[in-house]
Amino acid sequence: MTTPDAAGRPPTDRDRCFEVLSSASRRTLARLVLEESPAGIEKRELASRFAAVTNDIDADDVTDEQFQRALLECHHSGVPALVDAELVTVADDGTVRTTDHWAYDDTRFAAAIADRTPQSAEKLDVLFEALADGRRRTTLSVLASRYRPTTVRSLAHEVASLEASSPNRDDPDVDHVRTSLVHAHVPILSEAGLVEYDTDAGRVSFAGHPVLDVAWLEPDPSNGDSTAGAVSLLSRPSDV
Repeated sequence: MTTPDAAGRPPTDRDRCFEVLSSASRRTLARLVLEESPAGIEKRELASRFAAVTNDIDADDVTDEQFQRALLECHHSGVPALVDAELVTVADDGTVRTTDHWAYDDTRFAAAIADRTPQSAEKLDVLFEALADGRRRTTLSVLASRYRPTTVRSLAHEVASLEASSPNRDDPDVDHVRTSLVHAHVPILSEAGLVEYDTDAGRVSFAGHPVLDVAWLEPDPSNGDSTAGAVSLLSRPSDV
């Protein structure tokens, strides 16, 4: 069982945020709400604009069918997901507003939400999905501090050590961590272009990303997670 922080948020805050924003349609909804905040936007108006954007037409050309489809997605899927990630709130009168979430204060993150990056929507989907897991973010934190490729075995030890220092996790088994890195997490990070993985040599290195900010890899400081600051703490320049 996890322990909420002082604001009542669980330590999976960033998992939820990245997972919700791994959908281009949900990023579009967040952008449309952001453009009208702090005043906010009524849900039916939001649906109308969402229909226009997703169908690449003028708002006046939106058909009843397109509007109803957009309204259903807003009401049953998109907006509830954004609310769950604490990116927006919905007032009793149906007005949708952005919150004071850290994502909106981060210039690079806000640019991704606003579709102002050189990356395609599909590549942003893959990026945020890759970041929607604490172990993958910890893995990137370790690799970002290295100046050359590291073995997966050494990486697993570093990741397990960091996870063991978190107050909300049981001590992880290094072999289990290594297996999860080899068969799941590193391939996902490689597909997203975040790491370079030499499967024959069993070595992996940080590749960087034009959109990623390493600060995104650290948990929300208000969550009190002791793995925050991993990038600065893990500063070994080489690997055995």
